[in-house]
Amino acid sequence: IALGALVVLLHFIVSICNVMKIIRTGESRKLESGEVLVITDTDMAPFSWMKWIVLSRADFESGYTQFLAHERAHIALKHSWDIVFIYIVAAFQWFNPVIWMLKSDLCAIHEFEADDAVLNNGVDIKGYQYLLIRKAVDKCGYPIANSFSYSALKQRIDMMMRRKSPRSRVWKAFYIIPIVCVTLAATAQKKVSYYYEDNEGWIPFVPVSEGIGDRKKIDGFKLYSASDWAK
Repeated sequence: IALGALVVLLHFIVSICNVMKIIRTGESRKLESGEVLVITDTDMAPFSWMKWIVLSRADFESGYTQFLAHERAHIALKHSWDIVFIYIVAAFQWFNPVIWMLKSDLCAIHEFEADDAVLNNGVDIKGYQYLLIRKAVDKCGYPIANSFSYSALKQRIDMMMRRKSPRSRVWKAFYIIPIVCVTLAATAQKKVSYYYEDNEGWIPFVPVSEGIGDRKKIDGFKLYSASDWAK
């Protein structure tokens, strides 16, 4: 379990380092609204991380208003912090498939919310949908970033046509967390190690038969649980 948690955390840290490398090597421009626009020569899909918005130079030169509105929505809604939180949870629950489904659902909800924010700013819905389809083959490649993602594109377009706020979907996704906690508590087992004392000192008593309580005598030895021994 510890090894799995370490792998997830390392993957998370490496992803952050890769994103920060792109940000450091790109051309930075401070926006009036407080975000930092980073223009990179690398051909990649737009993405945001904390206060930074990263665009390829090709996207910047072709007109980036809709890209900027989308990534600004991610930043305003603090989606980067959601990703940090879910990765920390996943590090300690990497073996639980529910966590990874929750992470996938959370990323989808982020995209629904950003789409809704863009359209609320008066962007033409048909033009925005065309942009999504035209850029559908691009990929960001950084799982910790809020990328201009095109996964579940059909569902995103359907949500735009409905034009309902997806905020309630966030709470529907997070209802799984208490279920996970209850499941872990129900499957947890208490293990007690017993020790006996002889001339060589304290020696573990293995195996311990069922029904043996603390401070019971077996074959003339007085058994102690690990907690008693610590006292």
